Amino acid sequence: MNKKKIFYVILFLVVYVGLIAQTAIYDHFLERKLATFDLNNDGIFSPEEQTPEQQKYSNMVIGDGGRNVFTPIIGIFISFVVTGSAFVALETYSYFSKRKKQK
Repeated sequence: MNKKKIFYVILFLVVYVGLIAQTAIYDHFLERKLATFDLNNDGIFSPEEQTPEQQKYSNMVIGDGGRNVFTPIIGIFISFVVTGSAFVALETYSYFSKRKKQK
């Protein structure tokens, strides 16, 4: 495997793992933020603990919109787009650099 192929494989993996990590970090942030509203640390939000802000974060954790399900799938697509864009940009640059040297 030549260096260019290895570069593109690594780029793809870095973008993909970065997207997955970003989603995991954001989920952790939301869960930690929601936990701050559980004043007695019993894991249940009593009526006194339920505020509009607590409900907002609760809805964000519960109704994640498929964030955990679709991120791995969409991440593959995004990684291909980023890697493909890098390939086109670098190959175009290489082409014009070689052409300029030939003149």
